[in-house]
Parts: sequence; C-alpha cells; structure tokens
Amino acid sequence: MNDQNIHTQLLNTIYQTSSTAFQIIDNLEIKMQDETFKTIAKKHRTEYKQICDDSIGIFIKYGKDEKEVPGITKLAGNIINMIKTIKDDSTSNIAKILTEEGNKGLLNLREKLNKYNDEDKEIVKLAEKLIKTMEENIDNLKEHL
Repeated sequence: MNDQNIHTQLLNTIYQTSSTAFQIIDNLEIKMQDETFKTIAKKHRTEYKQICDDSIGIFIKYGKDEKEVPGITKLAGNIINMIKTIKDDSTSNIAKILTEEGNKGLLNLREKLNKYNDEDKEIVKLAEKLIKTMEENIDNLKEHL
C-alpha cells in the first residue's frame, strides 16, 4: 500500500467520525428541549463541522475525495437513535446517546491513529484535535446524564 493510501485512510476516518458526529447532533436537535443543552450541542456540532471541513481541505491537497459513510449505515444509525428517543426524549437520554456515539468514534479513531506511521504531521494534528474535541465534548455531556 502506498503512503497516500495510508494518509487517506486516517484522513477518511477523521472525516467520517467528524461528519457522523455533527450529523447525529443535527438529527437529534429536534428532540432537544433544554435550551442550555441545545446550545452546548450546537457548539459541539460547530466544532465537528470545522474539523470535517479541515479534513476535506487536506483531501484536496492530496487530490483525493473523501469517502462518505455508506447511506444504509447512516440511515440505520439515525433510525436507532430516533427509536432510542421515542420512549425517552429527555436531555439525559440524548446526552447518553451522544456520549455512546462519541465513545465509539473515539475508539475507532484511536485505533487508526495507533496504526498510522506519523508521516503527515498535518493529518496527525487534525486527528489529535478531533480526539481532544471529542473527549472534551463527552466530558461536557456527563453533567447532563
């Protein structure tokens, strides 16, 4: 496998993780009743969207295209999260969903970063920024559980 493929694999994980994170927030926003919590979630969304946009900029640098999360995977995730909120649309439950999804994304991202050879510092820096952002956002959500 050539270096560009290695670079784009980690970069794609960054892209997919950050885009999934902000899309989950978008999908759950309609269920958010607590305005303070909604403000926090919107701030998180903005952070994830910025990282997603930054990853697209690096893709352009490599002359590659980002790989979207498969549509069926997105749809299934959206349906599951909506089902989870049918019985309980409390702030606590939404915070729990966002925390669980964030933890899954963190595990996947850390696994990919650990396998990466650190050759492109820009990609590593963006991965580390996303990890830090996700950890901070998960910590912010804990008070709402």
